[in-house]
Amino acid sequence: MLCRHNYNRYLMWVVIITFSSSMPAAALDVMLDKWYVGIFTYGNFQLSDRNEMRHRDGLDLGETSIFTRGRLSSRVSLLSEHSLQPHHYREDQFKLERLVVRYEISENHWTEFGKLHTPANYWNDHYHHGRLFFPTVDRPLYFADNFFAIHDIGLRLGGSTVSQAFHYDLFLASGRHAVPSADGDQIFPDGIQSLNAAVSYLWQTWVFRTAIYIDGFRNASPLLRSHTFSVFMENRKIRYLSEFAANFVEAGKTGPQTRKISLYQSLIYKLHPRIHIVVGADYLSGNSEVDSDDGLLVGLVGATLVRNAQMTLKTQLERHNLGNRRHTRLVSQLAVGI
Repeated sequence: MLCRHNYNRYLMWVVIITFSSSMPAAALDVMLDKWYVGIFTYGNFQLSDRNEMRHRDGLDLGETSIFTRGRLSSRVSLLSEHSLQPHHYREDQFKLERLVVRYEISENHWTEFGKLHTPANYWNDHYHHGRLFFPTVDRPLYFADNFFAIHDIGLRLGGSTVSQAFHYDLFLASGRHAVPSADGDQIFPDGIQSLNAAVSYLWQTWVFRTAIYIDGFRNASPLLRSHTFSVFMENRKIRYLSEFAANFVEAGKTGPQTRKISLYQSLIYKLHPRIHIVVGADYLSGNSEVDSDDGLLVGLVGATLVRNAQMTLKTQLERHNLGNRRHTRLVSQLAVGI
């Protein structure tokens, strides 16, 4: 007899398989020669003038990500991502990060169903857990502060205009309390609980993206609303990413509203195909109903050595400022992908 945790995982697989098997029979020839499997991992070595829990001196092993992508037919594809990390670093040593079935409706429009990264901003929609392609060692600060659900389970619609200049995303999902919950990942246990809509504009080498994320609008939990704006640019010499996010949590119609803002900036100069210089800044405000408390500001400068498409070594010198508390951190990260 299945326990509820295993039942929900089983149900998720059944829905995904049913979704893919409902496609036209002529499109169900599995293309085994078009599958890709990648393994990505990383480790950090860091030194700090204040040995705090968030930045302990020494060597830390990061996640190992197993990434699988392939075509089931000319229109149907499958993507999965699992991560592993020793129990010393997190309670769940093995996690299902993504499991997605994608159906190409037409040349410019598609739909996805499953557990996926929310299209809440450029970063969350483009980078996986392996960190090989991250512009900086760490993710922006807002990821640790629940500005939006990183993963969710639901139905996503996406596409672009004929000119490819405008792109849209609409994601109807189960909500942050369903992924994960005490009973494991669940598919719409309380109906549609979250909505994520994004619009992107592509101009030459630039990408401009704005999005809204709303969670908890159908139950008694506090309503979470996030507004994001992303700017990305890359050419032969420069790679730039800016991420702005404003987060609002409402405790009922008459309750207080808390607000946080975050701003992440990274600029990479490609001095040489194998040597990249990076400067960046990351800001996260404190909780506030009216005015911001002391926020956390991180400034960084560093270099990335690119061995090839499968290996990078990032080294950063960071200055962390939180009110009257300040500390300096030197960190190196080796990221590998095969």
